[in-house]
Amino acid sequence: MIVGKPENPFGVLGVHTTLHREFTRGEVNFLQSVANVLAEAIELKKAKEALQESEEKYKTLTESSLTGVFIQQDGKYVFVNKQFAYMHGYAPEELIGKDFLDLIHPDDREAAKQRALERLKGGPAPQQHEIRRITKDGKTIWCEIMATRIEYGGKPAIMGNVVDITERKDLERQLIQSQKMEAIGRLTAGIAHDFNNLISTVMGFAELTMANLDEDDSIYANLKHIWDASNRAADLVRKLLLFSRKQPMEMYPIDLNTLIKDLCKVIQRLIGEDIAINLELNSAPCAIRGDAGSVEQVVMNLVVNARDAMPQGGGLTIKTENVFVDERYSEVYSYARPGEFVCLSVTDTGIGMDEETLQRVFDPFFTTKKAEEGSGLGLSVVYGIVKEHGGWINVYSEPGLGSTFRVYLPLLSAGGTVEIRKGVSLLDLEGDEWRILLVEDDKYLREFAKRALGEKGCTVFEAANAREAVDLFNREGGDFHLIFSDVVLPDRSGLQLAEHLLSHKPGIPVLLSSGYVDRKSQWPAIEEKGFFFLQKPYTMAGLFEAVREAVESGGKG
Repeated sequence: MIVGKPENPFGVLGVHTTLHREFTRGEVNFLQSVANVLAEAIELKKAKEALQESEEKYKTLTESSLTGVFIQQDGKYVFVNKQFAYMHGYAPEELIGKDFLDLIHPDDREAAKQRALERLKGGPAPQQHEIRRITKDGKTIWCEIMATRIEYGGKPAIMGNVVDITERKDLERQLIQSQKMEAIGRLTAGIAHDFNNLISTVMGFAELTMANLDEDDSIYANLKHIWDASNRAADLVRKLLLFSRKQPMEMYPIDLNTLIKDLCKVIQRLIGEDIAINLELNSAPCAIRGDAGSVEQVVMNLVVNARDAMPQGGGLTIKTENVFVDERYSEVYSYARPGEFVCLSVTDTGIGMDEETLQRVFDPFFTTKKAEEGSGLGLSVVYGIVKEHGGWINVYSEPGLGSTFRVYLPLLSAGGTVEIRKGVSLLDLEGDEWRILLVEDDKYLREFAKRALGEKGCTVFEAANAREAVDLFNREGGDFHLIFSDVVLPDRSGLQLAEHLLSHKPGIPVLLSSGYVDRKSQWPAIEEKGFFFLQKPYTMAGLFEAVREAVESGGKG
């Protein structure tokens, strides 16, 4: 009997297979979820490790950086690296939480505050600027800062890199100072010759007229005022020439200790009884090669500067020592050089100077005194004289803590004694009938010199230029006791003229004169030839002394 269709023998198996497949898909989904969680955990761990590694790298980078790094938020430091802290004299932990304005120079704080506010309002573009900052011990340093706006802990902040540029600023200031002095030196040299001719003429004719008047004559008094004013003008030009290093100097060995001892009585009278002088002179001679009058002026100008800084009295210390300057010092201070030097220091206990004054202290015509109390040339003259002697000068000062000026001059000898040369006493020319060839292109000055020498018994042959001088020389057969010529002539220099005349008749003494001479070319040539030199403007006494010294030398300067 056939009973319907047979059942699917795989029916039950099919049901079980379907159930099995559904269970496997759920399991797979579960496993996939677990895998995802594990993957996320692994990625999170990797991210955490990467973050830790990144933080370690950042920490290593910032802590090993040669520049200072800081982050400031809400006006406080929230991070600083070791270099930043070291730069300011602190430990890093001392600066966390400290107001950032505390490290800014008081004069720069308002600008720094405004700059920080602008950065926080603006975009993240870095901004670079220079600013003065204050170290823990109160020292002022110049810094260059590159800062930008960042997000730190979800809040705006400022991150910056800081570099100490104090040394660079010092070098820039020295360069500017040098360029400024060179410019004024060229200006001074350019006008000195003609200006000194004018002063010599005014002083000379005033003296000639005064010599024929009684001192109680009203005209004599008027002329004396003219002469005094001209002398002050001449002194001003001399100071400018000394500052610009255009003033010729007569160099010879001197002992700085002896020079200071000789000046001591004058110094005491100059500064008054309310200032105590303390001399700390080196036990061994401090021998230099220099112009004694100019070095005396350095000492006196520094002493006067110290006196003016102590209106209520105080203490003045003058010290000398022989020192050795090494390579390291000369690398830091570009104007210095290695070797043995004499160091002269003048220290006062006065009011001191701020940073702005220090930067201008050697500027010509810069002064903190009233207009009637000083010309502002004292320290710039010191600068010029020191440079002319192959040295340099440093100044250290703080407001309220006094000042110290240190002058370094090349040491001539480490031992032995050095005699200071004395000036030649004034000699009278009366009765000496010398024949003098006078060559001067300024007719008024030429007239004065001719009359002044003529009144003393000299026979003066005058020429306005080198050509006239050669004609006179040939006409007189070279029969002269002295050739007295200006250095600067219209057709050739006085040096060239003298050499030409001496080539025809050697042995005649030569006296040259000028308002200034080029120290790099003319002055060495004058010294090499052994010619005598008379600085303009000159007085009658100076003229007579120079002429007698030259004539009596027999032509050997």
